[in-house]
Amino acid sequence: MHRTIKERDISMADISLHNAGPVPVTCISNYFIDHFLSELSGEAVKVYLALLRLAGDRQSGFSCSLISSRVGTGVREVRTALDALSSKGLLSLDYDSEGELCDICINEIGTDRTAEETPVRMEKAPVEMARPVKEETKEPPQMDTEATELRSDPEVKTILFIAQRYLGRTLSNKDLQMITYWYFDLHMSVDMIDYLITSSIEKGKTSISYMNQIAIAWYKKGIGSKEEAAMEQRQFSSEANAVRRAFGISGHALAPAELDFIDRWFHEWGFSEELVTEACSRAIVNTGKANYAYAEKILKGWHDKGIKTLDKVAESDSAHRQENEKKYNRAGSQQGKNKSSFSFSETNGYDDAAVAAAMLQRNNF
Repeated sequence: MHRTIKERDISMADISLHNAGPVPVTCISNYFIDHFLSELSGEAVKVYLALLRLAGDRQSGFSCSLISSRVGTGVREVRTALDALSSKGLLSLDYDSEGELCDICINEIGTDRTAEETPVRMEKAPVEMARPVKEETKEPPQMDTEATELRSDPEVKTILFIAQRYLGRTLSNKDLQMITYWYFDLHMSVDMIDYLITSSIEKGKTSISYMNQIAIAWYKKGIGSKEEAAMEQRQFSSEANAVRRAFGISGHALAPAELDFIDRWFHEWGFSEELVTEACSRAIVNTGKANYAYAEKILKGWHDKGIKTLDKVAESDSAHRQENEKKYNRAGSQQGKNKSSFSFSETNGYDDAAVAAAMLQRNNF
């Protein structure tokens, strides 16, 4: 089912882009020109051409803002163009466990190729990835909208009780259908459903429809336990993605020790994304790499001083510079005093006692 790209989807840079049939140069299919050119808007054509170009450049990073700058249009227009291209079957859009756009595949098109058009098939080559993209996914079964009689199952009763307690409201028939769908069709355990509901509420998401999107995403990835779901959420949380962007990390999962750093910065010390990003940027500038320990040292200093905003960071930086200037001035002043106390003999290399003896001897004569 085609879905519209949300505003928050296109603000993320963690989107992989790949071409199902890449070639060394940017080629435009005759089939596209013959069958789609007249149907698409000018903005959609420009976005499609820009995607083809970027997909052929394996060293290029990708984000919707990059497309926006390439084609000289706004981000909203890019969103509309991606929707239009997807609806025509030119693109396949995929979403992560949080419902955010994470993958764009440029589909091969056309069946009436001429003899001169020899199709070249290569494996998908991601341009930039926030995480490894699995090629094979399970398609979830259709929801049975008449499954309300299943509420008599003891475990289903437990699940419904948990959901109503956490959400603090009576479940609608649609809510009930989705929850029973998770249990019977997606084969989620009570613990896994409990985790899905609580982790969503912690993010401020109380919509069962939102939770249903995550449940389907887990099913497609073969995630079948609470532990696997928790690692998925931790690995690709908004906090982890923010650190990935700040450090320029792509193409691999974060190590447990790296996730521990991130948990401490955001959850234990309570830093905002902008402060963590600033610390990561300073770590790269000063060490030349994604140095978690260096970023932690910066953040710990701010935490100990109670600094929680960029304005306070700027004030702390200014005070630190002023203190260093005072130390430098004091050191320079002391050095000047030491130089001015030198004796004439020290300055010129003479022996005072020898000079006086010579003058006395001369006067005796």
